Amino acid sequence: MKKSAAHRNIWQELDDWAESFKPWQKLALCRAVHFGSLTDSQIGEVYSVFLHNNGLADDPQVVIPEKITGRPMSVEPSPIRLTRIDSLQAVNALPPTAALTFSPGLTVVYGCNGAGKSGFARILSNVCFSRARHPIRPNVYEPGQEVAPNANIAVISGNQGEARLALAQAREDADLKRIAVFDTSVARSLLVDSNPLGFKPIGFDVFPELARIYGEIVRRLRLFGRRDKLKADRSKEA
Repeated sequence: MKKSAAHRNIWQELDDWAESFKPWQKLALCRAVHFGSLTDSQIGEVYSVFLHNNGLADDPQVVIPEKITGRPMSVEPSPIRLTRIDSLQAVNALPPTAALTFSPGLTVVYGCNGAGKSGFARILSNVCFSRARHPIRPNVYEPGQEVAPNANIAVISGNQGEARLALAQAREDADLKRIAVFDTSVARSLLVDSNPLGFKPIGFDVFPELARIYGEIVRRLRLFGRRDKLKADRSKEA
């Protein structure tokens, strides 16, 4: 049973809006909510699902998330805070015993170059809300290892006890997306690069990004059609 409009938030509205979407549209909305601006490869994923949905390509094996926004449904969510990141695996050159403990107040992370600050920052940009999600890379000095990055992220939500989430689980955790992460790349985009002056309430910024994604799909479709026409012309000549 849906809540009345007076008790609904933007995430509930977006989830309901997406119920009638086709798989490629759901994927586009999901990526726009989680990443803000999609990369070319992420748009390529949406495009490949679009082609498959319309019988123009094989199944791209892209998983469509069950929860489109993955955001809390409560209008007044309980407070949440990070407490610790530990049990690292294949995160830069950080050893498995490395850990970062957060204070209930202010936590300052400092150290010389190579101390491991960026490794923890990459984890935070992947599990929290960030406009720049940086890839987590393994130790470049230990080639040949096929180990997937992992870590335990400990959080406390409301009056509940501490919960420990593995990296893959934390990436999909809706509550962690309420924690915003800013780094130099985000600051540069906001303070240095040219941006139009404007304000969009949280959640509404997905609409211009969806329009951009749809425009990119149209552009790729036109290229797709030109390639098919070129192949047909060459076949006639042969």
